[in-house]
Amino acid sequence: MILLFFNFINLCAFEYSNGNIKLYINEKTGNFSLYYLDNPDTLSYVPLFNAAEPRASYLSVSLDGRVYKLGQSNTFRTRLESESENPVVTYESMNLTITKSFTPVKTSSSQEVNGVKIAITITNTGGKTVSAGLRMLLDTHLGEGKNDNHFVTDRQTITRETLLDGTSGELFWVSKNQNFSLMGSLIDPLNGNAKAPDNVHFANWRRLYNVPWTLSYVSNRSMDNRPYSIQDSAVCYFYNPAQLDAGESFVYAIILSTEDYQGYGLASSDGREVQAYAGTDEFTYTLTTSDSNDDLKMMLMLQETLKKFIAGEIYLDAQDLDEIERTINGLR
Repeated sequence: MILLFFNFINLCAFEYSNGNIKLYINEKTGNFSLYYLDNPDTLSYVPLFNAAEPRASYLSVSLDGRVYKLGQSNTFRTRLESESENPVVTYESMNLTITKSFTPVKTSSSQEVNGVKIAITITNTGGKTVSAGLRMLLDTHLGEGKNDNHFVTDRQTITRETLLDGTSGELFWVSKNQNFSLMGSLIDPLNGNAKAPDNVHFANWRRLYNVPWTLSYVSNRSMDNRPYSIQDSAVCYFYNPAQLDAGESFVYAIILSTEDYQGYGLASSDGREVQAYAGTDEFTYTLTTSDSNDDLKMMLMLQETLKKFIAGEIYLDAQDLDEIERTINGLR
């Protein structure tokens, strides 16, 4: 019976590959797992967040004060389609339609597709204004059990519970071990119309999983929830409920990829002219800061990272140091 159950689960999974990434999307729930190509010769892939239990990571929507887990609530019907050969998951209720589309991306230093942009659109299809918000939980695992450095951002190392405000100015977070990494955006460099998250909460996975919406933040709380969950961390995006008029939409976007010290092609929130790539399309954004100032900021960020490494505050492996060296040579 167990074998039949897992075979059934596999039959319900839609597979999508592009470059070095692969997606498995459950056709019944819309939940997905992200994999990275480990060995091109054997076509071996490794999961970048928890894939053993896909339901551990999920989307929730708040509609007029009620919270629904998408893919698990009977209020919303789920279907999986494709658009321009890219997968799109649609959740529909009586007065709300939510689409979750996946677009392959490559970061600034990558020659191959190494990530995916997840664009989520909430559309009010009813006849009156509603209050709508979004929550996305990711059960990360690469940073667990490694010197307690569960996450790093472009400004700090996260070893204990941390709550980032959407206006903090930080660009991305990274969960990694000695071999692989998962980087997530904190802003959307590919679409200036997307709503920025109001908060991004790094905490114990079970605590975040068990609450219907927000988890009460406790500064410096460990990533444990004893005795059930030890050193089990996760990241949760929060887009607070807001008034959504009939026929209008909210757009959210999150990019997940492997780590790139140059980020997603956007090196600072106050700007310069940058380039980022989504599939084969090139996007150029003209901002205000000069390239020389931006290069200086990047050098200072790398210097601070190396200082923390020398002081033993963070862990960097040979691949990380090679990336830093390449970035410095490029700036030089």
